[in-house]
Amino acid sequence: MARQLAALVVLGFATALVAQDRPPVDPTATPAPTKAPGSPGMRRPGPGFPSGPDAEKARQGFQQMSPEQRQRWMETMKQLSELPPERKMEIFQRAEFFRKKMREDVEAAIKRSGLSLSDEQKKKFSDRYFEERKHLEEDLRKQMEELRRPKLEALVEKLKHEFAEP
Repeated sequence: MARQLAALVVLGFATALVAQDRPPVDPTATPAPTKAPGSPGMRRPGPGFPSGPDAEKARQGFQQMSPEQRQRWMETMKQLSELPPERKMEIFQRAEFFRKKMREDVEAAIKRSGLSLSDEQKKKFSDRYFEERKHLEEDLRKQMEELRRPKLEALVEKLKHEFAEP
């Protein structure tokens, strides 16, 4: 499921990029001929509809989402499409760095475990590692926030007294 959601984000990001970089459509222009449904080479109409196994997985993942998840995803994609190209590139590069780091971490975990895994087992290991690590890091974020909150409140009080004095 995590890979499907990641594929959806990338698919949506690519869709937003493609749609934004296209020139405006001339309403008076004659539409280009389309292929008949079911004919060889038939593609989905419109910009930004990638094809292939990853796109199909992304479509399936989107269909499996709850209506609330779909709505959040659509809002996120709308926000992405409105970003300047430099910011989009920065987000894309950060996501790519994260994926690369996770792949490296999974490989290191497999090496540390001393296991000899088939490709299918590596995929399952990777999926489990990613899911459980996500939960672990969320727990750590919550603990850190709980530790940080009183210290920040104390800092604000200290600064309040310091700056309130004439």
